[in-house]
Amino acid sequence: MNDCTDTPEIYLKRRRLAYDYFLQFPCERINLRDYVAGPERLEFEDSYGLDCLKCRAVACVAGTLWTMPEFRDWAGIGIWGTNGVNDDGLLLEYRLLLEYLGQPPISRDMEFNVFGMRKTVNDGPDAKNPAISDWELGRRRLEKLVREMEAQVGNKMPS
Repeated sequence: MNDCTDTPEIYLKRRRLAYDYFLQFPCERINLRDYVAGPERLEFEDSYGLDCLKCRAVACVAGTLWTMPEFRDWAGIGIWGTNGVNDDGLLLEYRLLLEYLGQPPISRDMEFNVFGMRKTVNDGPDAKNPAISDWELGRRRLEKLVREMEAQVGNKMPS
């Protein structure tokens, strides 16, 4: 873990890992309303890697990425971790995930929040289109993160 001072190349690698990891989740397991929800929420939260898919739970983008082994290893979390709440009310894991991806801390005046709920500010007009799944919106958000870092590094993701 560090203080968000890794190189753009490292952040690009991590963002690509996050994108690829997210793509392994079935559409019906993504829900942008809750971090993690469902009858086996606690089992999901304690999962390390794609074992979380054995649980009957749904998760948002952050909830899915919290189970990613590379993130947990980097953060020294192992299983779900501290469940510590920061002084601004955000889970420590949420802040660590932002740091891992090279994202600035969340603030109320942000124009875009990769981990936010389904909203026009995050997803444009598609936020109001029920034909566009939460999974697709999450995929687009992570792709946007990858593309932003590619613009800095100059290494393009295949289309």
